[in-house]
Amino acid sequence: MHGKKDEFMHCILDLGNDAIFDYNGKKAGLSSQVKNYVFSFQVWYGNQTKEYGTVELETIMADPFFDGKSINDLLEEITIYFV
Repeated sequence: MHGKKDEFMHCILDLGNDAIFDYNGKKAGLSSQVKNYVFSFQVWYGNQTKEYGTVELETIMADPFFDGKSINDLLEEITIYFV
C-alpha cells in the first residue's frame, strides 16, 4: 500500500490533480485548491462533503469519512481517477 499512497500523494500535491472514485455505489473524491502555495482540501462522498482547510494531506487520507473507511483503507479496493 505504501506505493499507492505515495502515488496518490504525488498526483494530488505535485501534479495538482483531483481524485475521483466510486465506493459502495456512491461517487466520491478529493479536490484541492492552492492559494499562495498553501493547499486546502475538500472530500465528498455521495451527498456529504467535508472541508479540511490547510491540514496535511496525510491527515485527510487517514480520516474514516467514507462509511467508516479512510482513503488509506480504500487504496487497495478502489480505482482512482486523477483529473
